[in-house]
Amino acid sequence: MSSLTKNNKLSAPMMLLHNINHRVRYQKGLKVSHIFVAAKGVCACGCKKPLTGRQKKWASRECNDKAYNTLAIVKGNNRAIRKALFRKEEGFCRHCGVFDSKWQADHIRPVQNNGGGYGIENFQTLCESCHNEKTRDQMESHRTKISSQQTFKVSNVLIYAAGEAA
Repeated sequence: MSSLTKNNKLSAPMMLLHNINHRVRYQKGLKVSHIFVAAKGVCACGCKKPLTGRQKKWASRECNDKAYNTLAIVKGNNRAIRKALFRKEEGFCRHCGVFDSKWQADHIRPVQNNGGGYGIENFQTLCESCHNEKTRDQMESHRTKISSQQTFKVSNVLIYAAGEAA
């Protein structure tokens, strides 16, 4: 599964992430074979258990289930994300600590910042008010970034146009 590192970058020690578009929320067409590749004689889930007998990819049913649950989360399956997140955080807001029966699954790294297509480590439980606040802050930041880029483009055009007129 992928994980957040100290510098807030996502890493994936056992998954191949080159088949994933991190700029989108849902990974259509993604298959378990795209992200879990079996090394000869070792389980593909990353547990490093040896494969025995007729096993070709998974060392146990638990490994198989873990891989398919991870696939569902990476693909953006809301039911799988919410189930795993509730198991992990039990509906308590990670920001304010309050239990909210209407808790929301939030991407820690937003999809607009390449946060799509990761495991449960890129999700957190937020209450409705904290989620709304975080979303509002991100939208303000995004608008400011876009408007400053537009201002730069317009300034360059005006400077160029003014230079031609002279």
